[in-house]
Amino acid sequence: MLGKRKLRDQKEQKQVKKWQEELDEDEDDSDADLSDDENLQKLIKESKLIDQNQFEVDEDDELYMYHQNLFKCIFFKAEKDKRTIFVWNITEQAHESDLDKIFGQHDLLRAEGMTFNKGRCFIEFTNPESAQKAVEEVNEKVELKGKMLQCLIGISGATSSKFQDKQILIEKKEKKEQKLLEIQEKRKQQRKEQREIEKLRDQEQSDDEEESSDEYESEDEELNEINVQDDHNQRLQNGNKNQDQEETFQINTML
Repeated sequence: MLGKRKLRDQKEQKQVKKWQEELDEDEDDSDADLSDDENLQKLIKESKLIDQNQFEVDEDDELYMYHQNLFKCIFFKAEKDKRTIFVWNITEQAHESDLDKIFGQHDLLRAEGMTFNKGRCFIEFTNPESAQKAVEEVNEKVELKGKMLQCLIGISGATSSKFQDKQILIEKKEKKEQKLLEIQEKRKQQRKEQREIEKLRDQEQSDDEEESSDEYESEDEELNEINVQDDHNQRLQNGNKNQDQEETFQINTML
């Protein structure tokens, strides 16, 4: 900007000098009745006006070029985002060769930010169509060393960090819910087993009561038989005793 002003000042001085020379040579000009100082000031004013317009045009050109370059940068970034996919859930044991095998068949250009320790990276393709096809064929469909790869298209670095943080929270929530389901299922199974144990215990107790009842009935029957036998024996003894008494009475009567 300072260089342009310096050139403009030099140009202004040359133009003023030229017009002064022309003014000296032509005293019959329409402005001859004016003093030299007035003519000089008028010429300077006109010169500044011309250079100011030229300077404004130069500024417009610079602004135009700035907008053009900005548009190119935005367009290039947007086009690059369409060719770049964000991949996460990568195992720490993965290598670039593993991703080359998976994405190499989709016109892989290069992989950026291979941070496998964080489980994510950016992969750029030669065209947006290849990137879109790679996402469709790999996302949650291809497993790499025990972990299912997940990927999306057109995510910037800052967005990817936020996205992954959100994804981590979602995964933690899913794991927590899964653990709660497992605990509930385990408790349900324990209650079921407890009910079966109680049922078996009640069945055993019922069987024991039936056996005891049978034993009591058997003992009662035995006692009844014994009592009947005792009664029979007692009657026999009483009958024999009466017979003896009758025989003794008869003998005494005969004597």
